Amino acid sequence: MAPSGGTTNATVKFTGFAGLGLYGGGTYAINCAMTSKGDIDVSGGTLEFLSNGSWLNGTNVAVRGTGTLKIASANTLNGNAIVAADTTEGAKISVADGVQQVVGELFVNGVQMRRGVYGGANAPVPPDRRLDCFDSTATGTFRVAHGRPIGTQFIFR
Repeated sequence: MAPSGGTTNATVKFTGFAGLGLYGGGTYAINCAMTSKGDIDVSGGTLEFLSNGSWLNGTNVAVRGTGTLKIASANTLNGNAIVAADTTEGAKISVADGVQQVVGELFVNGVQMRRGVYGGANAPVPPDRRLDCFDSTATGTFRVAHGRPIGTQFIFR
């Protein structure tokens, strides 16, 4: 989908295995619950989930190129979602102030983040958890539920 500019509001509900790719400029706004199990790819423009917008059944979210993913409320994405952000061309994730979105895993420029809470420069997280992929003006965060294991892992059989 490639909005040419301005804001396009979602008028079609995505269901089944339909995915959403945003490649142009402008903003595509979602303000309803999408039940699709498809993936999201934001490579250009802005995909904005408004306060009632969600994509709870999908599991893969890619933010790359000049794309921006904006999240206005918690529980917008599946709590087991794998989110990958490639910031080499300026891709950003913006989580509204005071919101914490739970995701299963977070990859930034190909590196898997550890379990924990991450955000931008103004987020209430330790300095080593402030990442360039997050909007530096917002205070919202991602809580990575699974992530890369911390320390040594022992498996007993």
